[in-house]
Amino acid sequence: MAFLIVRNDSILFEKYFDNYSPSSQIPSFSVAKSFVSALIGIAVGEKSIQSIDQHVVDYLPELKDNPGFDKIRIRDLLNMRSGIEFSEAYGSPFAPMAKYYYGTNLKKYVSRLKTKSLPDQHYEYQSVNALLLTLILEKATGKPASQYFGRENLETRWNGV
Repeated sequence: MAFLIVRNDSILFEKYFDNYSPSSQIPSFSVAKSFVSALIGIAVGEKSIQSIDQHVVDYLPELKDNPGFDKIRIRDLLNMRSGIEFSEAYGSPFAPMAKYYYGTNLKKYVSRLKTKSLPDQHYEYQSVNALLLTLILEKATGKPASQYFGRENLETRWNGV
């Protein structure tokens, strides 16, 4: 793991622990959710996404056949109020959650999702909401999320601010 202090575009302090180094690759898990949400906001500002009140199926039409998905809005995913049936159980490496973190065919897993309630009824922390937001972002921008988030793109966007 690492601890960094960054100001503007400079690293002021950098320390690595437990045999990690700057080249170590580890899953970001929940850290990514904040970045995905920010990228959705940027995409709305750039008009790649019209509104967070658009429905998920506007960008992911393959989910139209999954009952209830036509009612879920981007806003519901951002607020963790989607009503999707999904377990965040981490108790076993064989739990369904492990497929989403370590699997290689996320679109296949997403196609099997179901809803358990109407959206915006209650809050439930679910990583799958961020995954769906990432797929929406990629469809809306025509770029992989990693490329849309890339330094060149961010510098181009923020130089005029």
